[in-house]
Amino acid sequence: MTELNVPTVTVKVAEPDLAPEVAVIVAVPTDTPVATPGDTTVATAMVPELHVTVLLMSRLVPSE
Repeated sequence: MTELNVPTVTVKVAEPDLAPEVAVIVAVPTDTPVATPGDTTVATAMVPELHVTVLLMSRLVPSE
């Protein structure tokens, strides 16, 4: 009989002390009525979008 050792994974979730920062993305130039790609492609945006960035900090704790 062969012994099988399976390592366990420990996960700990912590709430951040600081609020996430909000980055505003604005596309310029504005919408075009017809998509006709030429040498360059024009960015189209219906509304400005908000993207939330989350601060990620991790530390590897060696096993004892």
